[in-house]
Amino acid sequence: MEIPEKVRERLDELNRERKLKLTVKRINGGFYLYEERSEWDKALKKVRTYTLYMGKIEDDGKYVEPHRKKRLEGIKNLDNYIRQQTVEHRMAEKEEVYRKDKEILNILGSDGRATLGKIAEKVGMTPQGVAKRLKVLEKKLGLFYTAILYPEKLGVANCYFVMAKFYGVQPTRDELINFFEKDPHVQLVFLGRGNCDLGIYALFDNAYEFNKWVYRVQISDTFMKYRGKFEAIYVSGTTLRIRDIFFTDFVEKRVWKRTKEQPRIKESQISRSEYAVVRSLSKNSRVHFDEIDKEYGLAKGSSRKALDKLIERGSIYSISASMKNPQIKYVAIIRLVIEDIRDFENRRKNFLLYLSTYNRWTNRFFMINESGNEMIFWTAIYDDELGSTESALMKLTGSKNISTTIVTDILIGEVINRRIDYRNMYRYKLLLKHYNMSAGEIQTFVERESID
Repeated sequence: MEIPEKVRERLDELNRERKLKLTVKRINGGFYLYEERSEWDKALKKVRTYTLYMGKIEDDGKYVEPHRKKRLEGIKNLDNYIRQQTVEHRMAEKEEVYRKDKEILNILGSDGRATLGKIAEKVGMTPQGVAKRLKVLEKKLGLFYTAILYPEKLGVANCYFVMAKFYGVQPTRDELINFFEKDPHVQLVFLGRGNCDLGIYALFDNAYEFNKWVYRVQISDTFMKYRGKFEAIYVSGTTLRIRDIFFTDFVEKRVWKRTKEQPRIKESQISRSEYAVVRSLSKNSRVHFDEIDKEYGLAKGSSRKALDKLIERGSIYSISASMKNPQIKYVAIIRLVIEDIRDFENRRKNFLLYLSTYNRWTNRFFMINESGNEMIFWTAIYDDELGSTESALMKLTGSKNISTTIVTDILIGEVINRRIDYRNMYRYKLLLKHYNMSAGEIQTFVERESID
C-alpha cells in the first residue's frame, strides 16, 4: 500500500512514543489507524485477535481522533480496551451461566427425575456440562429431590394449618422440637414474628381427630404454662416434604395385605408398591426404580407401574427439585381474606398472571394454601420487595384484610422451595383457555413483571 509522505511523517510521529505501533488500513481512500494484538484465550482455547480503532490521518497529515461509542468512552489504548472486553466477556459469561442454571432449575422443578441427556437437549449443553452445573447448584442452593404428594388423594390424610400467637413469654425452641419431633402427624413447625409466633402443618384423617389433637396440644404441660391464642384451618395446595416418620408410623399401617378376609384393597388403603414409591421418592426422587423394587422385595417393574398409577390418580402432584438455601433474605407468609368474591372474579386474570412470575432463583410464590375465602402465600424475599408484594396482592384480590408473618426459623420439616416453569402450571392453562390469552401475551407479562 502506497502511503503519502505527509501521512507517513504523521504516522511516524504518532508511533515514536507508543509501545504498540499503529497499523494503517486504506478504506475508501482514507488512512485509518488501528492498534492490533493477538492473545491466547484460555476460556475459548484459541487465539483471539483484538483490534481498536485509533483515528485517521488525512491526506495533508492532519490527525483526527476517533469518535467512540458511549460504552467505549475513556478507552485510550488497546490495553484499556482488552481489559474492558475481558470484564464484559466475563459478565456475559456469568449472565449466560445464570440463565442456563435457571433453565436447569425450571426443568427439574417440573421433573425431578429428568435425565442429564434430557436436560442437556433442552438447554443446549452437553450432559457432562449439565452434571457439572448440577454439582455447583446442589452445593450453592442446597438442591434436594423429592415428590410433592397430595396426602388426601392417597386416602390417608388431610392437611391443617395451626397458627399460635403468645402473650409475652413463649415456648423455647428446644421445648417445641422435643414436643413435636416424634409426632408422625406433624410435617412442619416454624417460628415467626408478626401475625403468628408459631406455625404448624399437620396431616390427619378428619377434622374430628385433628381437633382432638389441637386440644391435647393446648392442655399439654409444654403449652399450659404459656398464655396464647390458637387458630386452625384446613388448607389445600400444600407443598411440603412429607417426613419419613409419617410413612413409618402412620401410612405403613394402611398398606393392604391380601388375606382370605380381605382379597381386595379398600379405598382407605394403599398397595405395598405404592407405599414403596411415595416413601422412597419423598426421600430422594432421583432414586432408580430397580433400587426401590430391591429394597421392598417387589417384582421388577412394580415401582415404575405404581408411580404411573399414583400420578394418574393425582396422589403425586409433581416430582421436583427443591432448594434448602435459595440465597434469600427471609421467607414471608402473607395471609389474606377475599371479602368480595364477585369483585375478585373480575380481577382473577391479572391475579393469575402475577402468580406466574419469578423472583430470582425461585417462583415468586412457592406455596399457596387455600381455605374457603382465605389464601396463604409463602414467598421468598431477596431484598426489600415485601411491601410491594403485599400491595400487589391487595390490589389484585381487592382484599384489605391482610396480615404477614416473617419466618424466623424452621424447627421441623422442609418447605419445597422451587423454581418451576410457569407453562407447566395449571394457572397457565387457565389463562390460555378460560381467559383466551395467547402464549405470547402471558410470556410478555411474566418477563416484564418477574424479578429475574
